[in-house]
Amino acid sequence: MAETRFDIQSGVDRFMFVVGRGHMIGLPSRPGESSAVTTGIPTDGIVGFAPGAMFLNYKGAIGSAFYVNTGTNASATWTNVI
Repeated sequence: MAETRFDIQSGVDRFMFVVGRGHMIGLPSRPGESSAVTTGIPTDGIVGFAPGAMFLNYKGAIGSAFYVNTGTNASATWTNVI
């Protein structure tokens, strides 16, 4: 059986750029820039994430692991889904 991996070896906090829309995936790998330092919760108001972008909070406790940008590319509004 094949094994597929998507390893992150650097402090990149966003992936999958769509031209004209923005980044579609965010991670709490740059604390203090795109997410809270201790909890990993994404920061509202940051630029560059497309509407509908996902933020996967691997630092999150139960109930704060998955967010969706319900704002705009110019000002993200992160809505907690799970």
